[in-house]
Amino acid sequence: MYVRIVGGERRGYPLKAPPGRRTRPTSDIVREALFSIILPVVQGSVFYDVFAGSGAVGIEALSRGAERVVFVEESPASCRIINMNLRNTGYLEKSLVLQKDVFALGRLRDLPRADIVFMDPPYDSDLAQRVLQALPAIDALGKAGMVIVEHPRRIPSPESAGPFLLGRRKYYGDTALAIYYRQEE
Repeated sequence: MYVRIVGGERRGYPLKAPPGRRTRPTSDIVREALFSIILPVVQGSVFYDVFAGSGAVGIEALSRGAERVVFVEESPASCRIINMNLRNTGYLEKSLVLQKDVFALGRLRDLPRADIVFMDPPYDSDLAQRVLQALPAIDALGKAGMVIVEHPRRIPSPESAGPFLLGRRKYYGDTALAIYYRQEE
């Protein structure tokens, strides 16, 4: 599958994607739309790409000025692809690839605190809702100012999850982006 960086300093750079149908890289159109919405807060941020797959969204964040990206992915094959893409783009030094279940992050210390969390869980699961509910207990993620969930359009996104309130929904064909903002405490 052909995946490329759609904007920023590495615009047009090709990326590898894991073979097979299990990984569904975020489309160019959705990534372009996502970054047109969040670009002002991406620059200089700590960005988490959860259920990272090929790492395309996190690498896009680096290309557009993120200071650091943490990729969270369970699959060893996908982690190898992410590392290869990071080496090829020159972003390895600004990245951390964790071959972990996202729920295991709550047991890890010394992770950089997220400013932005992007999640693209498998479409046929309830992982997005479960992770949203668990975010406050995951030290590195729970204080993020923004959480974005990519999900199928047919499955509604909740209005709130812990300290996060749904700010907007955007639809791109069968894909939806739900953008949550941390409410002031």
